[in-house]
Amino acid sequence: MFQDEDIADRVRFQSLLHLAQEKLGSDAGLQTQPGSESLAFAWRSALGPSVVTEDRYNKALELLKDRTLEPATTELVKNKQAMQYLVEYTSHLRKEGSELGDNSFAPGRISREAYLESVGRQKNQTGISFDALVALVNYICPV
Repeated sequence: MFQDEDIADRVRFQSLLHLAQEKLGSDAGLQTQPGSESLAFAWRSALGPSVVTEDRYNKALELLKDRTLEPATTELVKNKQAMQYLVEYTSHLRKEGSELGDNSFAPGRISREAYLESVGRQKNQTGISFDALVALVNYICPV
């Protein structure tokens, strides 16, 4: 059973990251790049080549500065750890294993309850911020 939960968590966290990055890309006014229909990819590319999370975080703030943001985005930006999860060059929320393509995710495909179930399982993991994960869920699946 743990294997099934691990697979479910992997898919849910990849989806959560992808959908949040899509929204941030849209909020930042980014355009998709040639050969890609993904604003999440545009977001990751716009953060630049640095592998330093703090640099990428600062670039994210710069991309969103002077933009008219929805209240949900404004709340997310206030949560530095949640934002850091969304800007990491190599995300530690994505677990080892096969990556799913960006087309595998669509808003509403995974319920808020399912995301929160996976978040709850990660609650006691070292280096994982429960509050930041809940902030990501709230951003993608508002209450």
